[in-house]
Formats: sequence, structure tokens, C-alpha cells
Amino acid sequence: MKKGFFIVFTASFALVFLFVIQYFQYEDGKLHIYICDVGQGDGILIKTPNSAEILIDSGPDKSIINCLSSYVPFWDREVEAGILSHPHADHFTGFIDVIKRYKLKSFYTNSLGSDTQTWKILQDQIAEKRVSAKYLHSGNYFSEKNSLRLKVIWPNSDFNSIKDQKISYSDINSSSIVILLSYGKFEVLLSGDAESQILSAIQNEIKDIDVFKVGHHGSKDALSDSLLYSLNPEVAVISVGENNKFGHPHKSTLDLAKKHKVSILRTDKDGTIHIVSDGKKWWVK
Repeated sequence: MKKGFFIVFTASFALVFLFVIQYFQYEDGKLHIYICDVGQGDGILIKTPNSAEILIDSGPDKSIINCLSSYVPFWDREVEAGILSHPHADHFTGFIDVIKRYKLKSFYTNSLGSDTQTWKILQDQIAEKRVSAKYLHSGNYFSEKNSLRLKVIWPNSDFNSIKDQKISYSDINSSSIVILLSYGKFEVLLSGDAESQILSAIQNEIKDIDVFKVGHHGSKDALSDSLLYSLNPEVAVISVGENNKFGHPHKSTLDLAKKHKVSILRTDKDGTIHIVSDGKKWWVK
């Protein structure tokens, strides 16, 4: 009897201890951005100062669950918003498992779709779980009272700008939702797979940022001189798989970043990249 009581007491104490540790670890009133190591894909977890979770893209498989399990407290089973930058499998497949394991309250993407079976499975999951689903375009934004703001700056609602730039409508990467995240003095540009041709067309809206999530896994056309002059980031983050078949990130992209004295962080070499800000300062943890 005493032995059973001791086991129950020890287990209860350990649970309370874990709760306290995780509470002070995650509920600190700061902005946390995790560029998750999901292999050759994108998955970005944002934990807002008000403790909401926003997931931007979800990677090519179940790897995103490891990121959520590591950085979301065990008692929190809700993800307030999922944002899909564009319907390529290396950005959306993980949402299928997210919806199975968490309550996803809302889902946002652009107006394009996909004819793949994986996309159909995701759409069926969204319908079955009755997840609120909406399209995003430039001018839409999310905000919190503490000055956190996620502003959509691309694509335009009718994609006219894509046509004006002579980019094929079928180029799904060019339709990627581009988000400027700002929290006080701290700014991050999250570009999905949009490359420099798209970003240069809207660079007047995104000058002098702190962190740049480089588009399309650091492809050959991800950066340009004019774009880096305009953005002037301190750190560029590349979400990329180790030894991937595409040769990402491209040497010319890395050389451009070096030329502009931009520090590069890569998920294939650094693992999940954790950035924290209190609205005044920011740091890589």
C-alpha cells in the first residue's frame, strides 16, 4: 500500500514539476519563432507573446510533429492558425498529421489548389474537422494587442502583378504568400518559395528587416543584389534538407549573402532555428 502511494506521489510530483518547467519555458511573454528542421521543405512555428500558435507551412511529412511536440507545452493541443504559403507537397503534407493530433482552429492559403491525392486528403481532413478555411492576399493581416502583426504583402487578390511581371500564372512558387512579421522594432520576412523576381517587385514595402527566411530553400534565383540592398537583413535563414537532390542552397545564393555580410543559418546544418524577441531586442537561442 505504501509502495503504491509512493509511486502515485512521485508520478504526480513529476507531472507538476514538468508543468511548472514548461510553463515558465513557454509562457514568457516573448515572441518565439522556430524554423523547424523538416528536411527539404518549410515548416515555421510562431508562438506569439499571448501564447497563440501559428504554423506557417508544415513540411513534407510527419517531421513537423516533432517540432510541435518539442516547442509547444504538452497541455496545449490547439494551433490557432495554419497558413500554407502555396500548395506544394513539401509545404503542406505535414498539416495532415497536425489536424489529426491537434485542434487546428483556422487554415489559410492562396487561391490556387493542387490535383494531387495528398492535397485531396488534406482538403478532406479540413472538411471533416470543420476547420475554418479562407484565402489570403495582400492587405490581409493578423495582429495582437501587444503590437505583434503579420501582414500579407503578396500575392495580390487577382494575381495581376504576377501577369505584369510576365511570370506564368501556373508558376505556383511565384504565388507564395509572403508575410512581413513585425513585433515592436523587430521584423522578419517570411517568403515561402517566392524568389527574388517576385520579392523585388514589392521590396519598397520591406526595407531594413532583421531576419529574412530565404525563399525556395536558397535556390539559384532566391536572392539578388538589389533585394539584399533593400532588405538589409542581419540574418538569413534557409530551410533545406541535407544532401537534397536539387542542390539547394545554391552556391551563388550563399555567395551573395556573404558579399552583403549577411549571416546564414541553415536547418540542414543547424537543425531547428529558434529566434526570440521582446519587441526591442532579438536573438537566436
